[in-house]
Amino acid sequence: EARLGSADYLAYEGHARAADAAVLKDDWATVAVSLRAMLALDGDPRGQAALADALLRSGDMAGAIVAADAALVSAPQDPGLLHLAAMARLRAGREANEAASLLRRGLALDPRNLDLIVALKTAEAAAG
Repeated sequence: EARLGSADYLAYEGHARAADAAVLKDDWATVAVSLRAMLALDGDPRGQAALADALLRSGDMAGAIVAADAALVSAPQDPGLLHLAAMARLRAGREANEAASLLRRGLALDPRNLDLIVALKTAEAAAG
């Protein structure tokens, strides 16, 4: 991980505190803004997953898809990220076949994951 200079560190900490406060208020749009600012400072790929989740919760499905796909670049074998990327697509009402493919990849890694199993049934139904 790259070390942040003291000014960047203080800015990062400020954004982290703002994100934490927004989570307590269930204000996911503000969480997403804070996470984007944090990512701009440190580029930690794990932050992409948190951003994808915040965007999904805020209703920004297009943004959630982009962030989840970016997170998958760093961790393509993570069943949770595969589920997140698929759910963003399903909630957006598009790419049901791609969502199903992502969920099948997740199930290959974690065959007993009930979230993946249920989501795959939903994706298959949406795909027709």
